[in-house]
Amino acid sequence: MLCFIYDISNIAFCNHGANMDAHEYDAILRHLVGVMARQDTINDDLREFNRQQGTINARLTAAIERLDVTQARIETLLARMIPQGENRREA
Repeated sequence: MLCFIYDISNIAFCNHGANMDAHEYDAILRHLVGVMARQDTINDDLREFNRQQGTINARLTAAIERLDVTQARIETLLARMIPQGENRREA
């Protein structure tokens, strides 16, 4: 099990209580740099996905609003076409 202890004035790493040699330290740093690079790529991909999703959401919202208007017009036309008695049922 690796443990990492960070102090502003000194960086100490231990591996089962032993100090880490320069090779292990460099390997960890290389790994962390790789992880950060992959995370940057993932973040870029997510930003692009979110941008595209925002565009899709805007288009869907506009389509739903048009459908609401269409439905209201149809309901108005049906109300005019279907005769209704005094109790508001079809005659």
